[in-house]
Amino acid sequence: MNSYKKIVFILGFLASIVILYFVYTYFITNKSNEIAITIKVKGIQSKIAYLSLIQGGKKTIVDTTEIDGENIRFQFQKPLPIGLYRVIIDEGNYIDLIFDNKTVKMKTDINDLVSEMNVIKSEENKQYYEYLKFSQVKNLKIFDIVAKAKELQADTIKNTLKIDSLKKEIDLVILEKNKFITELTSKNTNTIASRIMKSYILPDFEAFKNKNPTTTYKNKNEYLGDHFFDYINFNDTILLNTDVFYNACNNYIRNFISADGNGYKKAIDMVLFKSGVNTKVNNYFLNLFVETFEESSWEDVFTYLVENYYLQSYCESDDPKAKDLKDKTEAIKKLSIGNKAPEIELKNENNKSVSLYSLNSNLILLFFWKSSCEYCEESIPKLKKLYNSYKNNGFEIIAISIDTIQTTWKDAIKKNDLKWLNVSDFKGYKSEVSKDYYVWRTPTFYLLDNYKIIISKPISVEQIEGKLEKIFGQINIDKNTK
Repeated sequence: MNSYKKIVFILGFLASIVILYFVYTYFITNKSNEIAITIKVKGIQSKIAYLSLIQGGKKTIVDTTEIDGENIRFQFQKPLPIGLYRVIIDEGNYIDLIFDNKTVKMKTDINDLVSEMNVIKSEENKQYYEYLKFSQVKNLKIFDIVAKAKELQADTIKNTLKIDSLKKEIDLVILEKNKFITELTSKNTNTIASRIMKSYILPDFEAFKNKNPTTTYKNKNEYLGDHFFDYINFNDTILLNTDVFYNACNNYIRNFISADGNGYKKAIDMVLFKSGVNTKVNNYFLNLFVETFEESSWEDVFTYLVENYYLQSYCESDDPKAKDLKDKTEAIKKLSIGNKAPEIELKNENNKSVSLYSLNSNLILLFFWKSSCEYCEESIPKLKKLYNSYKNNGFEIIAISIDTIQTTWKDAIKKNDLKWLNVSDFKGYKSEVSKDYYVWRTPTFYLLDNYKIIISKPISVEQIEGKLEKIFGQINIDKNTK
């Protein structure tokens, strides 16, 4: 081998060594950077596990893995959002854990995932599961007390003292939970687990009364109506990747405000005021409320929310949703009780035009329905009884179908033997009539007088029946009428 070939050979050999070195270094570096969630579950039968990020009421799957015997393992080379995650094992079993892009190692038993949990590696989850185990025991105690109270409610007057005593027992258990959280979080104040747990503390009305003997609050519920969120940090954006904000808001609305328009408006005002300290958190709640009330029967609450908050935060020219919401609120206001109903001019099953304003009826029910709608199917027999009982009094029904296939619509008319006025343009929810009447679900009802003024927007056949009885007087409806 001449000297030139020797030099080429040596250089090639050295290059190979350098390449192997970099490959080895890359492999070792990436291997050391891998972060894993490993959980051994005794008695597990499932073959696949899912890892989902909890964001309020939504759970987004971020990874899937095959279960190796009793071992579940997710591994990552890139960081995930820090927050609360749920490992879904099967339909009824899951494991919640805090993930902060540090390795998590745990083991448990499928028969009792919480109480049998042993967190081997992860300081966050050691603290979190210390709370979950304690909370599970206390919650079971509360459930037992509530069950006893429900049994006594059959005779509330006779059992008033016993029921009051059980309520005090529940308050004591809640105080125990509050104390446990306070002591546990004081040891590790800045962990994600501590930030989550602090939000579970329920303000103590009795302690407040002792400090403020002249308080005007009459009872605990009235006090919590104003102070429920005292321990929740609305400035903590990490909590957006948990269920803390969602559950707190849901609990507040369900238990500590009146279930009416004014109560819901108070909840909106309270939460959006409290969360105003952080734009991201405030936007989360604003959109949560919009999603909740946009598709509800509380139209006045939805209008209040959009006009007083959403349109104040978002510009129509920059946000298409703002324009859409504004259009919806304007449609709702046009459809307020006391306003004239928009004209309806559509063709019936015989291809003949039917006009709302050409009808000469004392009372008209607009019934927006769809042949595939189960609730509509349940409503139709009841509506037929009402129609047959009141049609001689000048009661008429116009059934506007949201169906998009003509044959499906006609078959449904024939099958249900619908004798009232049936019309459709087969454009579904995109129909101009659907837009004019803000129809986003079926069934939807509007009750009109002889001047085509909207006098009621009932949400059930029972409400329609009550209204007809008031207007026409009590009429005995033959239950066998078809």
